[in-house]
Amino acid sequence: LLKLDTLSVGKTGRVKANIKANNVIIEGVVIGNIQASVRVLLYPTARILGNIQTPELIIQNGVIFEGKCRITNKENPSANQLITSLYDSDE
Repeated sequence: LLKLDTLSVGKTGRVKANIKANNVIIEGVVIGNIQASVRVLLYPTARILGNIQTPELIIQNGVIFEGKCRITNKENPSANQLITSLYDSDE
């Protein structure tokens, strides 16, 4: 597990590891799960095999991604519970 403020994988970069950082920028190949506390940015040349968890995900046209994506933040860790309560409310 790699923990950084910002992790950037360039076009020719290849990473086979789980990544944990505030910001993750991918242009190359990543095999492993990505967890970012701020955002994940995937450029058109990005190739991802793994799950992504982040509050903000930007995917540009051309990205190849296989895995699950969970858009969540620390304030609302359970999207299921939040969305269900919003649906059930009278507002």
